[in-house]
Amino acid sequence: MNNKVLLKIRSELKNNVEKKYHKQSFKFFKEEIKCFGVRAKITDALAKKYFLEIKDLGKKEIFSLCEDLLKAGTNEEEKIAFDWLYRLKK
Repeated sequence: MNNKVLLKIRSELKNNVEKKYHKQSFKFFKEEIKCFGVRAKITDALAKKYFLEIKDLGKKEIFSLCEDLLKAGTNEEEKIAFDWLYRLKK
């Protein structure tokens, strides 16, 4: 299940790439970045959508998913991981 969620997220990210936005992203940051070129609004929606799928998993499993997203190193996947971690806060 966990890998399926990550595959679905990455697939949706790839389907929502905006080439013009992707190019602009590199101009915004001074340091080198890795990104798909997906707008924050869409990334936020994906984080919310897929959190509903994983919210019943244990914290360890969710942390593991977040770790995998962070290891990928793209801005969008990192944003989703941190969104999920924030949602776990009680």
